Formats: sequence, C-alpha cells, structure tokens
Amino acid sequence: MCSVSNISVLILDEEYHGYYIHGKAPWANSGQGGSDVPLPELKKRLDEEIEGKQKQRGLAVSDGRIQSYEILVSPEIRQFYDKELAERLDL
Repeated sequence: MCSVSNISVLILDEEYHGYYIHGKAPWANSGQGGSDVPLPELKKRLDEEIEGKQKQRGLAVSDGRIQSYEILVSPEIRQFYDKELAERLDL
C-alpha cells in the first residue's frame, strides 16, 4: 500500500528502534506521482505492472533497490519526535 500511495512510513516499535518503509511508486518519476493520480491512471499503471511493463514494486525489489530499513534513532531524535508528535496531537 505504501508504494501504491507513494507514502513513506516510520514505525517506532521501541524507544530507539524501528523501521522505515520507503513507499515510492514505480511510476512516481513519470510525471504522475503515486497518490495524486486519477483512479483510471492508477488502474492503468497497476495493469501495466501485472503485464510486466512497469518496474517491480515491493520492500526489496530485484534490481537491488531496498525500500525497507531497520533503524536506530538517537535519544535526541526520539526527544524531537515525541515533542513534534505531542504538539500535533495537542497533548
């Protein structure tokens, strides 16, 4: 879903540990992004992917591009993250 919608995600499962998913749509550089394309265009791109006419999509694709990472954040980054999150959630 991340690569279809062209959205990256950061998941912290522990205080300083987590995962980053780089959700880049294979057609994102073709003038049409992932989540900002009309539904008929999205269907066309997904059909092309099924037919092998688009780049492969996934967390680790065959051409060596990795799209998921295990990460460790510093205490300073975690403190910044917690502060920003609290401000956005009005905590």
